[in-house]
Amino acid sequence: MISAETKLESRHESKTRILGPALHVFRSEDCSDMRIEVIREAAGLAKGSFFHHFDNKDELALEAVKYWPKGN
Repeated sequence: MISAETKLESRHESKTRILGPALHVFRSEDCSDMRIEVIREAAGLAKGSFFHHFDNKDELALEAVKYWPKGN
């Protein structure tokens, strides 16, 4: 049986795996043209993983801004 703590860590890891590619896409593409599929594929995650953490790409964008390393 997997503990609740292990599940939480796993969810956090998959969320972080989405944010890194999102930052890359935001830096290299017009955000209005950004597609969830591009980020999801770059992160190596299933579609359900994205929607587990974010309701839409606007929510992802807001979270990515918080995640963005200072000074970049």
